[in-house]
Amino acid sequence: MRLRGVGRARRTQVSVEQPRLMMAWVIVLLVVVWSYMWKCIAFWKAARRDHIGWYVVLAMAPPFGLIEMIYVFWVAPRVPELGETVM
Repeated sequence: MRLRGVGRARRTQVSVEQPRLMMAWVIVLLVVVWSYMWKCIAFWKAARRDHIGWYVVLAMAPPFGLIEMIYVFWVAPRVPELGETVM
């Protein structure tokens, strides 16, 4: 008794869906990297400036970096760092 298909290499055809699926995973990976990059920058700036409230908001914020970018470019530059004198 011989099993059907054993010992023979299966031919697989590349369908149109495989490149689309690969592209979808690449896009998801890029979005995740983008989000974590901005989250890390915003966390670092909030911790350095002792902004506990902003740190909590950033931790609860949804991904995609929008709130983090607002903090990094709008809030953080306006407040001096700890120990920094304002002239």
